[in-house]
Amino acid sequence: MFWIVVASAVVTTAEETDAIPSAEEILANPLDDAAYVDDVRCLAVGRYRQVDILNHRVLVFRGRGGRAWINLLPRPCPGLHRHMVLAIETRGSRVCSRDQFRGMPRIGPEGATGFCSLGTFRPVEADNLDAIRGALRASSANRTVAKTVRSSEKAED
Repeated sequence: MFWIVVASAVVTTAEETDAIPSAEEILANPLDDAAYVDDVRCLAVGRYRQVDILNHRVLVFRGRGGRAWINLLPRPCPGLHRHMVLAIETRGSRVCSRDQFRGMPRIGPEGATGFCSLGTFRPVEADNLDAIRGALRASSANRTVAKTVRSSEKAED
């Protein structure tokens, strides 16, 4: 068992994917899985260089060349916030869905989250990340957006 603390990591070459859906499609249209780019169960540690915490349920793994993967956690991770770094428990050189992690404060061990699990990785264009952040902010203020996001999450379960 290995622990990886992610603030940034080295990235190897990136592969291009076809037809990555826009942020609006991902957040507003909970379609069946065949309508989206295939989810990725695991990422090689070298494919991403940093992880952004958008909220207690959404992570973004960023790679070079505009590569990014959204990770929707299967359950909320209480206490997780954007100023933390992740300590991910891995079993090799890949980070996979269902791997356990903890949100750690940047300084000192106090205030760490409990253990949480990763979801699957969904490729997304890095250009759409601002729209995704905006949709998440709007979801806390707008019941229609929150309902759409929740229905999308139920469709994934």
